[in-house]
Amino acid sequence: MKLSIKLISVFISLALIIILVSSLIFFIIGKSSIEDRVRSQLESIAVLKANQVESFIIEEKYHLEELSQDETLLNLFYAMNNFHEVSNSNDMIAHHKLQDYLIKTLNSPSQNFFELFILNEKGIAHMSTDKKQEGKIKSNEIYFKRGLTESYIQPFYYDLSLNLPSMTVSTPIKDENGIVKGVLVGRVNLKVISSILTERSGMGDTGETYLVNKFNYMLTESRFKDDMALKGAIYNSGVEDCLDGKESSLKYIGYRNIEVIDYHIWIPEREICLLAAIDTEEALQPVNDLMKATVFVSLLITIFASIFAFLFSKTITSPLGEIVKGTEEFAKENLNYKIQVKSKDELGELSVAFNKMSDELKTSNNKIKNHEKELESEVESRTKELKIKIEQLEKFSNLTVGREMKMVELKKQVKELELKLEKKK
Repeated sequence: MKLSIKLISVFISLALIIILVSSLIFFIIGKSSIEDRVRSQLESIAVLKANQVESFIIEEKYHLEELSQDETLLNLFYAMNNFHEVSNSNDMIAHHKLQDYLIKTLNSPSQNFFELFILNEKGIAHMSTDKKQEGKIKSNEIYFKRGLTESYIQPFYYDLSLNLPSMTVSTPIKDENGIVKGVLVGRVNLKVISSILTERSGMGDTGETYLVNKFNYMLTESRFKDDMALKGAIYNSGVEDCLDGKESSLKYIGYRNIEVIDYHIWIPEREICLLAAIDTEEALQPVNDLMKATVFVSLLITIFASIFAFLFSKTITSPLGEIVKGTEEFAKENLNYKIQVKSKDELGELSVAFNKMSDELKTSNNKIKNHEKELESEVESRTKELKIKIEQLEKFSNLTVGREMKMVELKKQVKELELKLEKKK
């Protein structure tokens, strides 16, 4: 693998590692921060809604108490001779007047009851704005029993007579002597409470607040499903945690089978749980947007890192390539080749040292060649001298050998003469 490719790979790898690590850190921190912000916002909304619901309920109790002390209502009520039943025409007229007055009161903009009725001392519905409810016995109802002595708000329940979820407020009707003569009862219009809870300021597209009673039934209408009020039980970790009396925030799968983040509050006086929830996907959308932005920035950084790595690798690989070429020329004994590297770094110093070494080798090579020529000249001169001496030696040797042969011949002749003389003797 070429060095340039290695350098580019290293730069890109480092860039990606840094991006991935930093992105992971930013994601974790950002997600935690956004979740904390969402939970704080949901907490604020839940507390606000709980206060609004409680204020609304208390206000309706005050309205009913004021109505029970209303002079016109009391005069019409006392005008009847028999509180227990309508026995004559005068009672009938008083009954109708009182009923019309209650209906008029019920239709006033300030009232949020959908039914007003009066129970006599025996718990019989003596008068009602809903004529179908007149004559019904309510003596076993807790709102009647408690309403004989004090103003009472009955927690949310399912009214079998109406087949509707209901919240009932009751208060005693007393004569001028403070003796209880009946109980004024108002059924709260839960649509008003639902409208309070379904108001979505700061809740985004999927946020909602709703009430659940102690039997896990939703009391108010859902934004996403029709007819949810007291039609089906809701079981999830948020509701269960809230029904245990805890106030906290959790992440879980909601009643729509979608993961949500919630904040829930248990309201013991009303025996209800108020939940403010939002889809996790929407709540963490800023994190997803951050991740998309991070991916985009990561791509840009990777591209710029690749360009930078390519350019940077050129500053290294080009001088190295020039040095490699210089070594190849050097191997070919081309000592006249100069490396053209002008960078002021170690590679520049290496090229200068290489060129210097080349010059020194060239100088040394020239000296060697000159010395070789001198040696050749001296050898040639010495060779000539040796040839002359050899020739002289050869001549001398030839003369010496000739003399020795003559001496041998003379010695031989002398010996022969001696032999001949001896024979003659």
